Amino acid sequence: MKYILLLLGVLGLVLGGEALAEEPHIELSEALARGQVHCTILAGEDLTYAIVRIQSYETSPIIVLIVPGTRLVPEAAGYQTMGVIERVTVYLLPGEEKEVLVRTACLDMDLPQPEAQTALIVRPADPRIARICLTRAFREAGFRVRQFAIWTLLTCPKSPDDYAGLGFGEEFFNALEELGFPLDLLIYFMILPEVVYELSAEELAIIALAFTYAGIPIDPETAADDLYRLFTTGGPTIGELRLVREIFTEAGIPIEEFPALNF
Repeated sequence: MKYILLLLGVLGLVLGGEALAEEPHIELSEALARGQVHCTILAGEDLTYAIVRIQSYETSPIIVLIVPGTRLVPEAAGYQTMGVIERVTVYLLPGEEKEVLVRTACLDMDLPQPEAQTALIVRPADPRIARICLTRAFREAGFRVRQFAIWTLLTCPKSPDDYAGLGFGEEFFNALEELGFPLDLLIYFMILPEVVYELSAEELAIIALAFTYAGIPIDPETAADDLYRLFTTGGPTIGELRLVREIFTEAGIPIEEFPALNF
């Protein structure tokens, strides 16, 4: 008897899996257009995520896909549009509501970031963004490289000095501290960034190595210019743009069309 019960249990799992596979998968913007779900989206504390609340209007289970490239547009004009950079799958029972965090990046380099809790409106995915988000190099990159890759694709800056700046990120400072790098020296460089041009090649190489291990890659050959850019504007290093080139190459996007990547 126990073998019959075991067989029935396995059969139930198989049939349940088949039923789940047959439930409709629909992209968020399409589900909204069809009236299958209600959605409220709020900007996060920074440009790396948004808060999405989805409620099903269906009488049967539904699977909603929030795909890379989906655009989240502020209701008020003059602010950055956010773009989804990682796929999120939301399984909803009839009438159920769920809240998920969605990883995002900024799509408009020259516009201010929407404030936290700003209402955002869903727009269909931009296939150009999806193309780079699906690469392994993009998925493995840090938030700065991801953001610079998207700005490169959409804005096409002419040089590393033409990018908007980004912060370093808490993980970077924690990693530097673990390496024993004196954070007081970092603050000193931020106050007097021109000092980097007075450092010796050996000193620059040591700082470049520490920064690279902490998550912001710096080439020793361009260390002085990269550090000065970092401490003045927060713009990309050549090492970061080299990673952007890897993303574009994997995505099959010709880097020759992007002046900032031709170095």
